[in-house]
Amino acid sequence: LAAMYGAVFFAYGLHGPYLGVFLASRGLTPDAIGIALSVPLLIRLVVSPCVGLVADRSGRHGLLVLALACVSALSAGGLWLSSTPILMGIAVAVMLASLQSALPLVEVIALRRVRSGAIDYGRVRLWGSWTFIAATLVGGAAVERLSASALGPLFLLAGVGTAVAALAVPGATGPANGHGTVATTDGSSRAVRLSDSIAEALRIFANPALVLFLLGASLVQASHAVYYAFSAVHWGKLGFSGDLIGVLWSIGVVAEIVLFARSGPVLHRLGPWGLLVLGALSGMLRWSATAFDPSVSMLIGLQALHAMTFGATHLAAIHFIARVVPDQQAGFAQAVFATLSSGVLMGGALLMSGYLYGLAGASAHLAMAALAAAGLAMALASRALSTPER
Repeated sequence: LAAMYGAVFFAYGLHGPYLGVFLASRGLTPDAIGIALSVPLLIRLVVSPCVGLVADRSGRHGLLVLALACVSALSAGGLWLSSTPILMGIAVAVMLASLQSALPLVEVIALRRVRSGAIDYGRVRLWGSWTFIAATLVGGAAVERLSASALGPLFLLAGVGTAVAALAVPGATGPANGHGTVATTDGSSRAVRLSDSIAEALRIFANPALVLFLLGASLVQASHAVYYAFSAVHWGKLGFSGDLIGVLWSIGVVAEIVLFARSGPVLHRLGPWGLLVLGALSGMLRWSATAFDPSVSMLIGLQALHAMTFGATHLAAIHFIARVVPDQQAGFAQAVFATLSSGVLMGGALLMSGYLYGLAGASAHLAMAALAAAGLAMALASRALSTPER
């Protein structure tokens, strides 16, 4: 599982900063690049929940992770070899949508091991953060010392590495974790019809505490939009060197790794609600201060809050789902959260951030602080609606 997280986030570390650079080097216009990068988001709105539903119904989460990883690797090869904008756009869409749909299933498998006491989630997940940093460094060095065209084989290498790592994911090549059956009142079992699976999966969202919690966590994650899209641009305008900008970004990821390494004791002490409240409060502080162009020394401290704004919020949502959602619907629930947090709300926040940054510059972060505050309100409402045993 650590290898799988490492492989997936190594790919993310290449795709995030450098996919647009590669497409531009192939002659795509900015408009075409924008379309190519947004289409996977739209596809994921449908694909990820459907994949989660199929995984829950079949019990073959590991096998689906392997299949999606192989599809992503083949698409990465297709992207490298494609010569027309349409073919490159199709390859990007399939590569990203398949990889992004695999990650929620990996989370389900990991959390099953957490419940059985086999692993500490944070200590496994932190390898993804390390490889993300490594990928950004490798990609930057490739562009600097070779050319943007060197990114093509790197994308393929990352895809193949993910497929190889998926072979070791529990259930990828072994028996299913479940068989798509449910117990009846007399103890017998019957095959689950697709309509039954859909109805059962949707029923989990009749729990208002769960819905509010996931909305709250998604809002806190979406509050990173201005930072993700414009921090490097804005700091460059302030005269920060490329090296300093890289260091500032790395501080955030390293702080996240430290939290993941100690996530067991922290989770035991605070619980999912405490983690989400901590993430939301940290977001309000971080973005409010960033809006006023603080000094570099203050920025270092604010960047360390990434451990709370991203890391604590992520841990809160993953563990909350594991606590309140039955195992038979865990894949669907994780996929819906991933789609909501990094898809719907993040996509909307990114669209809004472009307008706000153009209008107000760094002050656009105040809107992100407001999103974090909304996330805090959702977290408190979720806690108020929850029964004591939850």
